[in-house]
Amino acid sequence: MILSQNSVNKLMSWLKGKYSFKNCRLLTLLFGGVGVFVMAIFLHSYYTYNFTENISNSLPGFLYQRVGDSSEIKQGDIVSACLLKDSIEPIMDALPRGKCGNGKITLLKMIGAKEGDYIEADGYAVVKVNGESLVGAIPTRDPKFNGLPKFIYTGKVPKGYVFLYTPALDGFDSRYFGLVRVETLGLKYKRLI
Repeated sequence: MILSQNSVNKLMSWLKGKYSFKNCRLLTLLFGGVGVFVMAIFLHSYYTYNFTENISNSLPGFLYQRVGDSSEIKQGDIVSACLLKDSIEPIMDALPRGKCGNGKITLLKMIGAKEGDYIEADGYAVVKVNGESLVGAIPTRDPKFNGLPKFIYTGKVPKGYVFLYTPALDGFDSRYFGLVRVETLGLKYKRLI
């Protein structure tokens, strides 16, 4: 419904007659105070209950909650990871700045394969773990047409390593930077929203 200018003027006149300037200031302070209180509760909950947000399209959802550490992981678990500099050297410029020790952002990824799982990855086609397909073909160039590194591997995941993946076709995961050390994994998360 669109109000005419005349209707808006009548509404404003009625509000001015009904509520004095003093009452409007009081209502503004009251609602502003409630807003600040609600924001404080949200921020307290965010940090107390260990939430993190996902701003990329590599995982579905936006808000994730910490459910433990990554000492016991299985395929499909969502974990945070700070990749070591040697594993991301070819793609260092593609990662945004963040809080990891290497100055890059913490990645939120799924465990695609862990120690002992058999991987088949030729850098182009489907990545298979124990004969099951994980994701489809990967792009060979970034949006600026620069060549992308590709992970080529056939064999078992060695002790102390994992394969990270995302269900997104263009997700940034081990299809580009290869197997990662378990020591780079941080916390385990579950999707909330």
